[in-house]
Amino acid sequence: MRGLAVMLVALLLMTGQGAQADWSDFYRPAARAVEPGPALPAQAAPSGVCIREILRAQLRHQIPGN
Repeated sequence: MRGLAVMLVALLLMTGQGAQADWSDFYRPAARAVEPGPALPAQAAPSGVCIREILRAQLRHQIPGN
């Protein structure tokens, strides 16, 4: 039983190294082909606010369409 406990502790210590990985260079945005135009004031229904904010965040943070 003690051997099993030692093996589990060793396994936890080895897998914990992934949490310390450096993710700072994981995503690098590509250069924009064309600068986006100015945002137009929205005249849509309130239900479209979420979609509009998601699309604005994609432009602001240079996230490709997802």
